[in-house]
Amino acid sequence: MDAAPRYDTDTDLSRVGLPHLPGCQAEDAGQVDRAVRHINATYHRRKLGLALDLGEYLLDTFFGGSSEAFKRYGDSHVSYRSLARHPDLRVSHSFLYVCVMVTVQSRVLPPDVLRSTLTVTHYKHLLAVKDTPTKVALARRAASQGWSTRRLMQAVAEWQTTQGARRRPGRPRLSMVEKSANLVSRGTRLLPQPDGVRDQVQTLTDDQVAALVRQLGPAMDRTQRLWDALIDEAALRGVEVAARA
Repeated sequence: MDAAPRYDTDTDLSRVGLPHLPGCQAEDAGQVDRAVRHINATYHRRKLGLALDLGEYLLDTFFGGSSEAFKRYGDSHVSYRSLARHPDLRVSHSFLYVCVMVTVQSRVLPPDVLRSTLTVTHYKHLLAVKDTPTKVALARRAASQGWSTRRLMQAVAEWQTTQGARRRPGRPRLSMVEKSANLVSRGTRLLPQPDGVRDQVQTLTDDQVAALVRQLGPAMDRTQRLWDALIDEAALRGVEVAARA
């Protein structure tokens, strides 16, 4: 299998741009099938080594080895999205996401931490710590003192509480993600019950149907990406969410 080109810096990434990531704008079925076989063949290991190996493999195969490319394009990469939803894949979309994020995180952790007995669950808890020096300090303490995953989770929660106390009081501003979700939620409340939607659609002219498909297509795609990102984040944090009807 030909190796995908690697882009290790932001400069390289901005220079080559999105179209040069293999399979990014149009599905590469061979690339996806090879990835399914590779992941299924190694999935039984189920250890930190597996997560790091799969994370590096996914970054190399779909994102030129660049963590910035993954953060920037993620599920907009057509072939990666096809892989995550492939019916023969033995792992979930969330598992792939965790593998990549743990791998990206491992690049800022010192070798002594990576050689320690910390598990994938330890690394998942550390993902919530965005400050790199704090992340490294907590990882070293967890490794040297033999912290359980629960103890590390408590330490991360304590750090988050401290960070929250430093923020200005008052009602926090809504993020663009929250604002967008609120607009989608309010807009869909105007629709009738499911059976009524089909009845109303049948009254539209051909031109109206075509115009609405053009208008809603990109919006539905972006909404699906937001949904996938939220489900991934919920799995990453161990947050239970209600299944979508």
